Amino acid sequence: MKSLLSLAILCVALGGCSSKKPDPKPDADPSANGVEEPKDRRVIASGPVDMQAADPEGQVVWTLHGESSRVGLETEGETQIFANNVSGEIFENGKVASTFKALEAKAARESRTLLLNDRVEIQSVAENIKLRADKVNWMEDRKLFAATGNVEVDSPNWLLGKMEEVWATPDLTKIGTPNKFK
Repeated sequence: MKSLLSLAILCVALGGCSSKKPDPKPDADPSANGVEEPKDRRVIASGPVDMQAADPEGQVVWTLHGESSRVGLETEGETQIFANNVSGEIFENGKVASTFKALEAKAARESRTLLLNDRVEIQSVAENIKLRADKVNWMEDRKLFAATGNVEVDSPNWLLGKMEEVWATPDLTKIGTPNKFK
């Protein structure tokens, strides 16, 4: 009986000392932790992502498949997808012109923005040509790739590289420095 009473007193003492911390005040400063998030932007962690962008006529421009993603939501502006371990296709005249893969991508459907980062590889479907770079930006207004950083272009008969910047058509049949496309 004495041990049961001692156990009960111990439980009450421990329970009284381990009270829950009070919730922060609703009007507390969110920047108190050193990180201030813009009021008009939220980033939400997501899972795998599959998306495509189409031009104003409804023709598919590119598709993107990612193993994991985050979505950037803004009250004003465009929703952006940040994806990891990505692959996809670039279209030209309604057909797949090339395929790509990269470790990271930033994409926005409305503006048809596609930026590939880290170990980027683009493979022509019609030609046996592969482009590798640190970063590749799809320039929707020009319908061209802009590859930057350690750019290599590889075919069965030749290898070009390493170059700082190269532009290319979606099917990789025309490749050159930016001044050749202006």
